[in-house]
Amino acid sequence: MVRSLAGWDRYFRWNKAIAEVVFSRQAAGTPVYLDLEEEILEAIRDMAEPDATEPGATLPKVVKDTLVLNNEISRVFAGHLQRLELWRDRRTLDPPPTLALLSMLSLAAESMHTGNGMKPNNFYGRLAELLDLNDQKLHWVKSAYRQKVNKRAVSAILWDSLNDWLEMLEGNRGLPTVFALKHAHIGFPLSQALVRQTDRKRFGDLFALNSLPPRSSLPAQESLASSQLPLRPAHAAVVCSIFCTVSSVVIPASVAMLAPRWIASRFFPRRPSKCLSSALCRSP
Repeated sequence: MVRSLAGWDRYFRWNKAIAEVVFSRQAAGTPVYLDLEEEILEAIRDMAEPDATEPGATLPKVVKDTLVLNNEISRVFAGHLQRLELWRDRRTLDPPPTLALLSMLSLAAESMHTGNGMKPNNFYGRLAELLDLNDQKLHWVKSAYRQKVNKRAVSAILWDSLNDWLEMLEGNRGLPTVFALKHAHIGFPLSQALVRQTDRKRFGDLFALNSLPPRSSLPAQESLASSQLPLRPAHAAVVCSIFCTVSSVVIPASVAMLAPRWIASRFFPRRPSKCLSSALCRSP
């Protein structure tokens, strides 16, 4: 396992590229997600490591090279937590040293709908695939991610760094979107990856069809009451497959988060191509 300065230098090139591509100044005032779709990954790769042929496979390797995978659970994320503490002490507006790690976790959440014999809600199984971990090493990573440091879960410490950074920037590089209303540890990456960018753009259909005034608030528990969330057919199956575990919380909360920020003139009411209720009814 390479945890040399060269390994960290490589990690920080990706970390910086993620900050520049995902949280660019063009995102000012709008909710931003670590939703690394193919074109986003390619843009990050072009800035961080142009010679990398498969950015979706390279990023997990880059992150893995900074993990301490031995028998000490407390050391797995030690490098990231130590650098995060230094970042907080400096009170800098530079990106936190966690973005590449968080992006890798989002990739795991994003791949939960793929096959390979695992249940769609098996986040840690997807994580093991991305990082090429055996059962023992997956146990170390899972335990380290969920353990508490100073009475706070490591998962929360890592993900809060992203929200805190965006808040310090006062929305100039996007508005924070990380939350975990339920499933405290895996809820964070799911909040970033479960609803794809193309679907978020169509939330205007939901708001317009339900006569929601622009910049209105919408409680998360009510945001799917009408069951009119428009989804692409391919994504409807994904939502159905994990609805019973996490999406019943994450999707409504995602909708509720965007509701106060939508502007009616940007959306054109039309009949949804597929609504959540019908998708669920036809789900096996």
